[in-house]
Amino acid sequence: GCAHTVPFAAQEMTSERDGAAAGGVYRRSLGHDPKTLDPARISDIYSFSVSQQIFDGLVQYEQTLTIAPALAEFWRASRDGLTWTFSLRKGVKFHHGREVTAEDVVFSLTRLLDPKTRSGAADLFLNVTGAREFREGRAKAVAGLVAQDRYTVQITLNEAVAPFVAVLAIGHAKIVPKDLVEQQGDAFGSRPVGTGPFKFVRWERGKEIVLAAN
Repeated sequence: GCAHTVPFAAQEMTSERDGAAAGGVYRRSLGHDPKTLDPARISDIYSFSVSQQIFDGLVQYEQTLTIAPALAEFWRASRDGLTWTFSLRKGVKFHHGREVTAEDVVFSLTRLLDPKTRSGAADLFLNVTGAREFREGRAKAVAGLVAQDRYTVQITLNEAVAPFVAVLAIGHAKIVPKDLVEQQGDAFGSRPVGTGPFKFVRWERGKEIVLAAN
């Protein structure tokens, strides 16, 4: 059979100094329709390439694979590598207008560990204190994920195999809005709302996904 491509259109704002008018449209073909745009549930490269535009994590990989700030302005680790404290940027808003808080971070990372989410990244977070108890239904929350105040998240680990900050930079560990995900459940993957450089506009399955500059 012949392969069909799914056009993926994203409106992209270009700066005046580039000599281009603002509001140009960038089109890119995707080999297949993404399965979902919910970052926690991504399992294919097509979903990944679109969701990366819509969401931010606490930290991110730069081109050289060094870890750079994203929603976290700065962070510190205890000497033994078991306690990580992240300070969020203030005033960052989700695309629906609400400010990102530490509660959203705790919710997003807890959700990765929830068996109901069926996230392929859950195993990477099993060294968080209380993660196994939560996954097995023996605890209602993950003990090692704590919002200390509106802009501070503390994460405690049972063991430090590799720098935990590298795990937080992966594509699944994006921060999602607690209110919308709780309201929408599975539907969130079809109408994603993040803090990233592009906002979701519409998705005509099998045809196109349209994003607009944030």
